Parts: sequence; C-alpha cells; structure tokens
Amino acid sequence: ESLFQAAQKKLSPAKSNPVSIPFSSPPVPQKKELQNPLAGLIYCGVCGRQMVRRPYPGNKEAVLLCPYSSCSNISSKLSLVENRLVQALEEYWKAYLIKHPPDISPTADGVLSYEEILASSLREKEREWKRQLVKAQEFLEKGLYSEEDYQNRASFLKENIHTAQERLQILQTEAENKKRAFSETVKTNLPQEEKILELYPKLTDPKDKNRLLKLLLHKAYYTKSVNGRYEGPEDQFTLSLYPKLSKMPKG
Repeated sequence: ESLFQAAQKKLSPAKSNPVSIPFSSPPVPQKKELQNPLAGLIYCGVCGRQMVRRPYPGNKEAVLLCPYSSCSNISSKLSLVENRLVQALEEYWKAYLIKHPPDISPTADGVLSYEEILASSLREKEREWKRQLVKAQEFLEKGLYSEEDYQNRASFLKENIHTAQERLQILQTEAENKKRAFSETVKTNLPQEEKILELYPKLTDPKDKNRLLKLLLHKAYYTKSVNGRYEGPEDQFTLSLYPKLSKMPKG
C-alpha cells in the first residue's frame, strides 16, 4: 500500500477501528510526537545547517530557526514557511505540467462529444417540426387544410417531436455519463505529485504532512536577512527548492 493511499485512508471516516498509517518511525525520541511538518527538509541558506522548530509557551507560534547561534539567518514563524513551501511546490508543479503534460485522452471539457453533436442536430429538427405544427394550425384556420388533413399532419409532427424529445433525454444521459467517466479517468491518471498537493491541506498531523512533503522534496534552503518584527512583512524570506519528480523530463 502506497504512502499516499495510506494518508487518504486516514482521512476517510472510520467504519470500525481507526486506520493506522504504516509510516516509519520519525527521527525524534520515542514517546515524543513529531511536531514539525518540515523536519529534515529545510536547511539554512547561510551556514547550511538543518533548521529546527522552536516552540514557545502559551499561544505564541513556533518558529523555524537555524540552531547555530552565531548564524545571521533570521527565523520566521513555522506556519509562514510551511505555507510558502507548499505554495512554491504548487507553482513549480503547474509550470512542470505545462512543459510535460500527463498522457491523458484528449476528450475533455470544451470538446463536443458525438452524443452532443447528435443532440444539437436533433434539437434543430425538433424546432423545425414545432414551427411546421404552428404552420399547419394556420393553414387550418385559413381553410387551406381540411380538418382531416390537419389532423393527419399534426399527428405526424407531434409524433416526431415526442420521439425527438425522448431521444434527446437518452443522448443527454449518455453525454453526461461519458463526461463523468472521463473526469474519473483524469483523476485516476493524475501524477502522484498533484494528488499529494490536493491531499496536503486536509492533513492535520505534522507527522503525516512531513511524510508527504518528503515524497515531493529533497530539501529546500531558507534565507532571511530582514527581521519582519521591526522592518517589512514577516514573510520576507526566500526558499530555494530541490523537488523530486515521479517522471523526470526527457533531455
């Protein structure tokens, strides 16, 4: 069972016993849960050391900092770094998909299906039969049709209209079923990276987040030279990413 599938199961409502995720033990002391979703991933852009989470008492947010006290790199709130990292991964992945789109059937929204083309033609015929029915009524009123001629003509047109409406309902259902099937095919064939990025915001356990991020990222370097508490916004830092890809580009 893949790590991604395990995380999905954990998010699903439990039917009996809670589902445990077969993750390997985090590199933290036993009996102590991992609290840093970025553990082992973020490195100091100044000295190269692995950055760590520093918690604070009360409601004050934890920060991400370089453990080397003499390093000039300035810390930031852990949540800010996490959000920026996920956003950067999403932007990186979107840019990658533009250059290397997944191999999926070209039948997509915006392209008329065979059923939709037939339905469009049939609707035009239905409108024409309705116009002819109105015309037949006018011919009867002007004395151009006898009552018998009108009834024969009206019966023929009404039968055509009824048959067209029944066929239109069938075509509409078939077209919707095809679109639904295509949508499921797209979801099934989405690369692992995109599925993980969709799942990540739903997770709450830092340990689970950390495992998923490690599927996408080798490491990232964090650099900040301006202290947001005194000058400028708090998120005035840079991240240099080294992503992983399930399918590397050719060439």
